[in-house]
Amino acid sequence: MIRTYSLVVIIVIFCGSLLVSCNQSAHADAGKLSQGVQERSTLLALDFSSELSGLSCTTFEDFDNNPPDPDAPFSSWLKVMHDQVGKQIPDRQLSAMEYKRLGVWKLNDSEYYNLHMMLSPLGRYHSQNGCLPTSGADVYEDLLESQNLTSFLELTKAEQLAHCFPMINVFTGKLYETFAADEWAPGAINIEVVDDPEIIESDYSKYMVPTDPLNVQGDYKPAGCVWIITMYGEAQDSILWEFEWIQ
Repeated sequence: MIRTYSLVVIIVIFCGSLLVSCNQSAHADAGKLSQGVQERSTLLALDFSSELSGLSCTTFEDFDNNPPDPDAPFSSWLKVMHDQVGKQIPDRQLSAMEYKRLGVWKLNDSEYYNLHMMLSPLGRYHSQNGCLPTSGADVYEDLLESQNLTSFLELTKAEQLAHCFPMINVFTGKLYETFAADEWAPGAINIEVVDDPEIIESDYSKYMVPTDPLNVQGDYKPAGCVWIITMYGEAQDSILWEFEWIQ
């Protein structure tokens, strides 16, 4: 009887300790979640509009009369924008900011940025996590820790801008709040990920690649997933550019 009683006491103590441990773990996880939300909010609230206004940006606005130097950074990108976007929206004049969105920004004497450079970190995130980030802040997972974010906020705004530029919506001066914008907002982006091999083969057959790269006469397979990207313009309900990208 005494042994049975002792066993019951031990079980009760063990279960109580386990319950306390679970509660502590749950509180810790909730604390981390709350902290992560706060840090995302802090990043999303940063406004770089003033810094953007002071940067130099080369556009394709006068490409026909004054083409860029072929050796200039991203001159080939400007030609692509001139040819592709110009053909897509020949019926309206782009705004100054729309030209800049598709142009080449000079951050400093050695760093330049164009829209295509946004896709690389998004692609890495998608490869690592199997999904797109919910916002531009999620791309900077290293900053979603209190200590790292504190150090980041101690940098100058120019240094912060250089770090975050790929994820910034230049129309708002802030990090993208979403990459699944199903309604118009200035500069917003909607990315549809097509990763079904059958759909890629039937609807996007131009993205089929040789199963054996050394045998172009052999079998073909879908080239990963296809992103259908819609970038909204500055004018109400306008679309600046729609394009496809292979991930």
